[in-house]
Amino acid sequence: MTFEADTVLDLLGDPVVREILVVAGRSPASVRTLETECGVAKSTIYRRVSEMVEAEMLVEHTHIDPDGNHHQVYETVIDRLELDVEADGLDLRNIDRGDPSDRVDELWDDVGED
Repeated sequence: MTFEADTVLDLLGDPVVREILVVAGRSPASVRTLETECGVAKSTIYRRVSEMVEAEMLVEHTHIDPDGNHHQVYETVIDRLELDVEADGLDLRNIDRGDPSDRVDELWDDVGED
């Protein structure tokens, strides 16, 4: 996945955005959870989450409680970012690390090629 580099880099300059990524990276998190974990006002969380969803750094899911109530939860979609500086600008990509066992297999395959 390729991101709009300027937008994502600007957002990553905000410590609240970085904390949201960490919290929502552990498990899908509600605004209430993000507010508590990040220690900032709910209005700030809503604003940052909206910007992050628009920049495709987070995805939004509807969580339905057993009692029928529902609310939105947010999940980080960034695993690892790779930034390339190119003649025509910056290229920022999400590098999916995948399953750890797959990474070991790939590493083993690379070793075998030498």
